[in-house]
Amino acid sequence: MKKICVYAHYNSENKIAPYVLYCLDKMREEGIRILFVSASRLSLINESRLSNVVEKIIYVPNIGCDFYMWEAGIEYLSNKILEIDSLILLNSSVLGPIFSLQDFFKKMDIKNLDFWGISDSYEIRYHVQSYFLVFNRKVINSEVFRDYWSNLVPLHKDDVIRIYEVQLSKYFNERGFTSDVYYHARDKSNPTLCHPIEMFKAKVPFVKIQLLRDNPCKIKLEEIVNYIKKNGNINIDVLNPYSEVKLNSFDRRVKRMLSFFNFKRGKYNA
Repeated sequence: MKKICVYAHYNSENKIAPYVLYCLDKMREEGIRILFVSASRLSLINESRLSNVVEKIIYVPNIGCDFYMWEAGIEYLSNKILEIDSLILLNSSVLGPIFSLQDFFKKMDIKNLDFWGISDSYEIRYHVQSYFLVFNRKVINSEVFRDYWSNLVPLHKDDVIRIYEVQLSKYFNERGFTSDVYYHARDKSNPTLCHPIEMFKAKVPFVKIQLLRDNPCKIKLEEIVNYIKKNGNINIDVLNPYSEVKLNSFDRRVKRMLSFFNFKRGKYNA
């Protein structure tokens, strides 16, 4: 099966963070080919670091968020779309994988769905959350799929969520395509931000950076790190300073949590 991932990337400092390289490397280990679309302007050094794991780097203007980048990637693949069995849309808003991607994909592949995601949400209305989406051959080869991606226009982030993310599931379901998610929301809150431990227990392989940066549901971040440290398959150094930094410091909290994804032997570091 030919799987291709269109990875939507943005970094305000025009860098490739270690967690991005780690994610791409793990995707490649699963035989997934990667098309890297970035709204940042990367240095030649960063491009060189990417060259070992991605097949192509595409630059786009910093407008329209991830959907605009995915559209650019899909347009690039248009002449090869009939060769693709599975198209993965992923963005740099998540850290991981923390758990096995092989087991994760196996569980969903046997369902023989037309498209699927990691999690759903009832915020605004029911929808499959868009930070990780998989479209399989039936939908990829359809006019419906081509029409959807050819009619997108760049929007502000809030409008992207309301118009594109929330409406995507409805659009494809109403046109006869089947869908499901790996993890089902248990209430009307956003599971990626409010129930991360439950998602980890289900072996959801990614964690949202927004959770670690903003923590809108006031989750105890130490519990997240401790759970990953004890149960995750990620090859990292978990340093003692993590538990010594106070949670009431936004910048230090982010730095601390992201330092959790600094990898052994410097393989993924600049």
